[in-house]
Amino acid sequence: MSTTAGWLQGDGAAPAIQAEAGWLLSRDDLVEAVATTADRLARSGVGAATVVAVALPSRPDLVVAVLAVLELGGRVLPLDTLRWPRELRAAVELARPHLVLAQEAVAADLDDLAPTIAIPTPEGPGPALGPRAGVRATGAGDGDGDGDGDGDEAGAGLICATAGLWGEPQLFMFAPGQLAAGWTDPADGEPGDLVLATGVAQAAGLRMALATLAAGGRVRLVERWMGRRVLEGLAQRPADRLFASGPQLNELASVVASRGAGDARAALLDVSGGRLFPRAATSLGTALGARLVPRYALTEAGGWAAVGAARSPADHHPLDVGRPVRGVELTLLSLADGSLADGSAADGSAADGGSPWAAEVITAGAVVGSVVVSGAATARGRVGGGHDGTAGPWPAGDLARRRPDGGLDLIGRVADRFRSRGCDVDPVLVELALARHPGVADVAVAPRPDPDDGWVAVAVTVPTDAARPPFLAELDAVLDGVEPGARPRAQAVVDRLPLTPGGLVHRRMLAYDEAAR
Repeated sequence: MSTTAGWLQGDGAAPAIQAEAGWLLSRDDLVEAVATTADRLARSGVGAATVVAVALPSRPDLVVAVLAVLELGGRVLPLDTLRWPRELRAAVELARPHLVLAQEAVAADLDDLAPTIAIPTPEGPGPALGPRAGVRATGAGDGDGDGDGDGDEAGAGLICATAGLWGEPQLFMFAPGQLAAGWTDPADGEPGDLVLATGVAQAAGLRMALATLAAGGRVRLVERWMGRRVLEGLAQRPADRLFASGPQLNELASVVASRGAGDARAALLDVSGGRLFPRAATSLGTALGARLVPRYALTEAGGWAAVGAARSPADHHPLDVGRPVRGVELTLLSLADGSLADGSAADGSAADGGSPWAAEVITAGAVVGSVVVSGAATARGRVGGGHDGTAGPWPAGDLARRRPDGGLDLIGRVADRFRSRGCDVDPVLVELALARHPGVADVAVAPRPDPDDGWVAVAVTVPTDAARPPFLAELDAVLDGVEPGARPRAQAVVDRLPLTPGGLVHRRMLAYDEAAR
């Protein structure tokens, strides 16, 4: 990345980052805060060979700290302070940082793992970092034990941590070239006013913030995310762009459903996640009068693989996550043996009529991860890109189809698929068909053990009218496009579907419930 002063070109008096309580940094203020913080960190031993973990609240301070470390040529690991302490410790243990920059309460939990600088919690809306901020060092060093500040790893960049999807956090490294091309590219969005309805420490949120700042726009942060606050802010000052990932998107949609959108408005609604949340996204986009832009992340750690064009919620297909972003190439793999494929049918299935293709994502000529959308994930194994600059395939287990126009349709997870009556059942496809029935407010498809067929599909439905729930005989009318073997043979009517903490349908719990029947 270039220096912050060169990267943040434009009117220096223009607003750059605004905190929830009204604290506003202009572009000149941001450049000054980054320069001052970089100088202070340099005197603490941070340099081109240094890994710095940053655990600060979702405030402008966090962006300042990230840019300051990058300015010095170091590697920065942003940590979401709202995660469980054990997840924060696990990420720090994996990254082995030379220095931890954290707010006081978090620093006390991490100072036994690495030298720590505690940042005092601000008493008002002003900055904890900046020209007049003070820090208290609980320890300082270069992380390699010799005190010379050279560290034991070279190369600048951003280290992003997953939220422990496979039992513990995983780390991904984004080099300066990848940051410049994929994270701070103004072509990612026109300059404007962005409301970030997710933590800026989360990779997807940080990416949106950096791209908006590089494009000359303003970023509005919500320190501790709440759907009501976001809507109130949008009512007072409509935004050009609202970004929300899965859990926040679900909560925003729930608040709108219960209280209405009022005067809240946004021109564009950006949503990100593995498989999108189609019902929440379309309902929220309609309520805000916003056009919908779906974004598919290569991993939970960041880096978009595909971005859909802006379109009205009514025109958006829930499976469509768009075409690959600039600099990303999708290579098709055969499901059977992992070999390269040479074509696909119009519906995105294999040319020989088999299953959908797998998509391996290659960025800037080097594999930084892969979205293995097939059973080939088991055969190929899981090899993650390391924060030491190495990279390898990263099977995310997502099922997908590639359209003739080069776009990608996500249809769920490999782990969700089951076989019934000789047919592979992809629950998402059956759910989309069932959701077309006006009497169905929400639906999930789960497997139930069967002595004859092994598994049968069960439709777990939430009725629009609890007094008159539609049953299977009525639902059959919307299943014309579903293979006979994949159609539900049983039904459970519930008040609401169980959700994971991330806002996804808790499919494992549904499967346990069905196994117990």
